[in-house]
Amino acid sequence: MIKQEVDKLYSRFKEKAEGVSAQVYRVATVQDVNGLLVRLLGELGSKKVVISHSSLSRECQLDDALASGGFEVYTSDLRREAPTADAGISQLDLAVAETGSLAQDATNVDSRLVSTLPLIHVALVPTSGLSSTLEDALFSLYSSGRVPGYVSFITGPSRTSDIERVLTIGVHGPEKLFIVFVDQGG
Repeated sequence: MIKQEVDKLYSRFKEKAEGVSAQVYRVATVQDVNGLLVRLLGELGSKKVVISHSSLSRECQLDDALASGGFEVYTSDLRREAPTADAGISQLDLAVAETGSLAQDATNVDSRLVSTLPLIHVALVPTSGLSSTLEDALFSLYSSGRVPGYVSFITGPSRTSDIERVLTIGVHGPEKLFIVFVDQGG
């Protein structure tokens, strides 16, 4: 994809995702991720962070960077640690520009735990994972011929309404969603 196409898809995704209360960022390299996350999580007062290992988190050396930034970081035994974590970080495979949604092969339970249990979810997304439509994203997800055992779609922070139509954020999942696109890496 040429740069102008990617920029257009990113702008469309950002508009749609921010329309449902997500916060969207874009960085050029994996090195830029660390500084952004240390700053964001620090401003939010996060102390305990769980990370589901992925190609991006390994390239960023995210666990080392966050630990150096003063955070308590867990990358294993996530079933025990995720429920009490302030923030969870996982890599999402695809981003759908038409809806502002993320898609992920979430067969690995650790990916699901860190994206649903902490109050803050940080989704790392390779910018190359941007798709124009849901159809394009699904084709990309299944093009290898292997069907994932569990596919997860995320559109904004958790939200629900009761019978009186009172909107509540964060009841059934994270109350904040930060999406970080990384141009190089992953």
